[in-house]
Amino acid sequence: MPFWDTRRSLPGTLTPESADLPTAAAARAASDGAPPASEVPVRQPARGLRPAAVASALVACLALLATATIARLEQTEESRWRRLTRRYWEDTYLAIGHHLTGRFPVAYPPVRGYGSASGRGFEEVRPTLTQAAEAAAIRSWQFWRTIPAERFIRPKPMPIFPRYDDSGRPLLLSLGFTLLGGVSPFLLFWIGLFAATPVLAWVAAELSGADAAPSAAALLLLLGLSPFVAHVLALSYSALGFYLVALFALGAFASYACLRRALPRAGCSLERWWRGSFSA
Repeated sequence: MPFWDTRRSLPGTLTPESADLPTAAAARAASDGAPPASEVPVRQPARGLRPAAVASALVACLALLATATIARLEQTEESRWRRLTRRYWEDTYLAIGHHLTGRFPVAYPPVRGYGSASGRGFEEVRPTLTQAAEAAAIRSWQFWRTIPAERFIRPKPMPIFPRYDDSGRPLLLSLGFTLLGGVSPFLLFWIGLFAATPVLAWVAAELSGADAAPSAAALLLLLGLSPFVAHVLALSYSALGFYLVALFALGAFASYACLRRALPRAGCSLERWWRGSFSA
């Protein structure tokens, strides 16, 4: 090529000499007995380990949150029934009223305030739940153990309870009483974690389907180690735990929506399940 031809110095310019480079490289590789570069197997990471790692992280997350809930409840074992909030008693008795009558909101007067040298708080007006739970030795982690609902029936009809806000938790707690076949004293502390379990699994599935399994495992472990998450999910005073569950669901949907274009094969796990259920 003449020295005045500037194509030699332009990067990416296809010349007759450069066009023959792949063929020449393949010929030299064949003469040396080595396979061509296109036929060399590329070592892929073990994809079968990723779902197992994410599943292990999910189990560890739920175990850590459950352990934190138990530890928090066992700290108040000696004076537990006097340290429970007024909202706990109201939600529990509203759930009992709905479980017995099917109406809402109806409940007997649940608690009354007290004052002593140790402080102020609330106690059950008629210690039906307190005495029954202590007699049955129900521990805080035994959410499946119940008290017969007939023990809460009184001759006087249940009056309408003067409260209208935050009715979701008593209704959900009443559904739990129906499924368990009785009144569970500690079920209210666990329904937040039960609601978060399928949502966290959804988050893990979406991130794993988007080839972000390490991120999914790290996120689950960090959530399990978070004192704030454990405290909020087991909080008996407010429904903030369900707001956190909704935030987890938003994160799962955002993972699907943001990573769908980059990885169209991943798709939404919930969408694939929905289509598979109705196509069968």
